[in-house]
Amino acid sequence: MKSIFLLFISLVTITAFGQKTADKAQNDDLTGLRAIGSPANPKVTMRWNHYNDYAGITKFCQDLAKAYPDLVRVESMGKSYQGRDMWVMVVTGTKTGNPARQSR
Repeated sequence: MKSIFLLFISLVTITAFGQKTADKAQNDDLTGLRAIGSPANPKVTMRWNHYNDYAGITKFCQDLAKAYPDLVRVESMGKSYQGRDMWVMVVTGTKTGNPARQSR
């Protein structure tokens, strides 16, 4: 009788844990994956659990530049053979100095 009770408790625990894991996976799918140390409510969100196309990455870079104008700048370094801009994202503290200056 004791072993049946322990088996029942084990099955209930495994089922409950499996449901929590499934719920967490579903929530991760909706909110994306967070990097360690990132804020709980970032100004700009990016989902890394699916393929991000050119339009999505372009929007992400532009949103970052808009959200953090003193830290992020987006520039085109030219055109691809398909005629699309190739973006460069400069991440630096513009308030602390000129990012084009090279230090030695």
